[in-house]
Amino acid sequence: MPAGLEASHPDTSIQQFCGHLLSQLSLKQQTVGGLLLTQVVIMGNKLIALLFIVGILLFIATPASAAKLDDELNSRMEALKMAFMQHDGNAIREIMTKDGLIVTPYYKEALGPGQVVEKFRTLDIKKHSSYKVSITPLSAKTALMTMYTSFEGSFEDKPVSAWLFTSSLWVKEQGLWRLKLLQETIVEAP
Repeated sequence: MPAGLEASHPDTSIQQFCGHLLSQLSLKQQTVGGLLLTQVVIMGNKLIALLFIVGILLFIATPASAAKLDDELNSRMEALKMAFMQHDGNAIREIMTKDGLIVTPYYKEALGPGQVVEKFRTLDIKKHSSYKVSITPLSAKTALMTMYTSFEGSFEDKPVSAWLFTSSLWVKEQGLWRLKLLQETIVEAP
């Protein structure tokens, strides 16, 4: 960090450092063939240093944001599983998008939030553990979650016990991750 930019608070240091970098930039405008061209000029040929610093900042920020995404989606998925186990229709509606769908081997059809809630009376989940969870960000507001789950319970008074491969698509709406699509397939134990 350039001399004189040390600070006691890390956010202040980063802000001051970014301010210093911005002070090294200037805009150069010229007219060529009737077109106004704007060129960003980095004073003192510091382009390589600037790109290196930006790369380091992105490298440092990525693991923190990935960990935050993992925590947020794992928390939402656990809340969804609890809502199913406790037959909490309000939680299901809050977690899913209004047009969300759930497709499972025991439902045998795609169900929206309201339809899922209607089927609660015939669903009894005893166990629904997750393994090998993987979260892949697709954009700033979309993520894919995959996992294996061990499911034990009953549906319409028939025992249901299976290993499932679950994939779910999550979208961020109004600051919250909401379930857009969840699909489960019966598989062999991983």
